[in-house]
Amino acid sequence: PEERYLEEKEAEFKRRHEIIEKTKELQYREWLDALPEAELLSLAPSGHALSAPERVRKTLIRNKALEVSKDYFDAEVWPGLKRKVQEEIEAF
Repeated sequence: PEERYLEEKEAEFKRRHEIIEKTKELQYREWLDALPEAELLSLAPSGHALSAPERVRKTLIRNKALEVSKDYFDAEVWPGLKRKVQEEIEAF
């Protein structure tokens, strides 16, 4: 009986974790889609790609901003959303 209980608890934890991770990814994509371009570009480190030719500078800055955006979302945006997501999962 104890082993079955532990297996069920572990399966429940794993399922909840997978749901949270999938929800996190969806929330990130929604947040990124709604983020104004200027705000996205502001996430790139200042001075990034200054030595690059003018015609490719914006692309390099945008690519760097996209890289940084995931870390920014994880550190600044997700913690506030995570609690809400967890509560919704528990209520479901």
